[in-house]
Amino acid sequence: MPEPLRNVPLRDNGLLHAPGQDYRVNIFLRQKWNDPRLAYSEYPDPSLDLDPSMLDSIWKPDLFFANEKGANFHDVTTDNKLLRIFKDGTVLYSIRLTLILSCPMDLKNFPMDVQTCTMQLESCIHNARVLVCSAVGYTMNDLVFEWLDKGPVQVAEGLTLPQFIMRQEKELGYCTKHYNTGKFTCIEVKFQLERQMGYYLIQMYIPSLLIVILSWVSFWINMDAAPARVALGITTVLTMTTQSSGSRASLPKVSYVKAIDIWMAVCLLFVFAALLEYAGVNFVSRQQKEFLRLKRRQRRNLQVTETHILDINGTIHLYTNGTIHLYTNETIHLYTNGTIHLYTNETIHLYTNGTIHLYTNGTIHLYTNGTIHLYTNGTIHLYTNETIHLYTNGTIHLYTNETIHLYTNGTIHLYTNETIHLYTNGTIHLYTNETIHLYTNGTIPFTELFRGGTERGSFPFFRLWRGFLCKGRHGSEGPCSWHGPAAVHPEGRGMESEEVCGQSQED
Repeated sequence: MPEPLRNVPLRDNGLLHAPGQDYRVNIFLRQKWNDPRLAYSEYPDPSLDLDPSMLDSIWKPDLFFANEKGANFHDVTTDNKLLRIFKDGTVLYSIRLTLILSCPMDLKNFPMDVQTCTMQLESCIHNARVLVCSAVGYTMNDLVFEWLDKGPVQVAEGLTLPQFIMRQEKELGYCTKHYNTGKFTCIEVKFQLERQMGYYLIQMYIPSLLIVILSWVSFWINMDAAPARVALGITTVLTMTTQSSGSRASLPKVSYVKAIDIWMAVCLLFVFAALLEYAGVNFVSRQQKEFLRLKRRQRRNLQVTETHILDINGTIHLYTNGTIHLYTNETIHLYTNGTIHLYTNETIHLYTNGTIHLYTNGTIHLYTNGTIHLYTNGTIHLYTNETIHLYTNGTIHLYTNETIHLYTNGTIHLYTNETIHLYTNGTIHLYTNETIHLYTNGTIPFTELFRGGTERGSFPFFRLWRGFLCKGRHGSEGPCSWHGPAAVHPEGRGMESEEVCGQSQED
């Protein structure tokens, strides 16, 4: 039973992977077998080199590559074949081949994968007319393949691969085939190929990482710069899509997910999330602007249902050329240790159903060229240790259904060019340690005040009238005159403009 021995040296152009899960190899296939019919003793030479054309005249093994997808011989400049016969009938047959062999790959860890590619040598049938390789022929009862004991697979020195590193250890084994026609000899060698990361690191991983970082630049761009942020977000998304497609172009179309697919998907998710982030921020910003615009609109017509307390130790200045409206159903508290200034060229409206408290240790100034309206169903308290100035060129209206308290240790000045109206259903208290000045170019309806005091409530305006009109500047009870328009005397009779109600006209 012949036992041909095999030796497979790999040439220096090595293994090149193609997209179709195969590899190409350039080898010298060397076979040895013993044929006693070819033994000789007539020649002194230990071996004879014969012309390769003699191969058709001798027996040779029916060998083929089981996982071969394509192959070709080399005939430049002559047929790359060698036929050598030794004295004992041993035959050495060497041939140079370029093979494309199938190599099913597991790409789940691509590009950090390690692939195992095999080369299988199997026997086939020999016919007198044609060489037919099939699963029938020389069974193991007739032919057995064996690897050489020393150097069965030799790799050329300096062999380098562009994408892989070939490990030194190579697995030699048997792959005996069992068919319906019998058992056939088969040997195989397995090459361990470890993929190098350099190419993919430069072409895939680093660019995709930079694109993701570039998409984060939009976070530092002004939110109102919509064209810049949208253009940057869309550009990074499209670039990542192109990069992801390029990473799969040189790979077989497999149905499972690869490691590089996960990386590209995460990068695409990051850049897409950066684009969605701007859309979300822009939406929230517009909602916030609408909310602030609504709040400003509500402040123009402030309707308060709670108690408002303003506590300040400095000066309060409020200037406006429009109308001031303050509505509240509760109590208004205004505390300050400084001066209160309120300037307006329009009308001041203050409405409250509660109590108005105004406390200050400084001066209260209220200037207006319009009408002052103060409406309250509660009590009005005005406390000050300094001077109260109220200047208006319009009408002063003070309406209250409760008690009005005005306390001051200083001087009260009330200037108006129009009519002063004071309506109350309760008691009016006016306390001062100094002089009260009331100037008007209009009418003071003291009749209504007096009648309101006598009929609806306690209104001790007679003392106020005497203190105001009949008390001199030096504290003496002397004659004083009313220099305004015609008014009504508190006792019920009319008073003319120059009427004297005291003794000394000098005061």
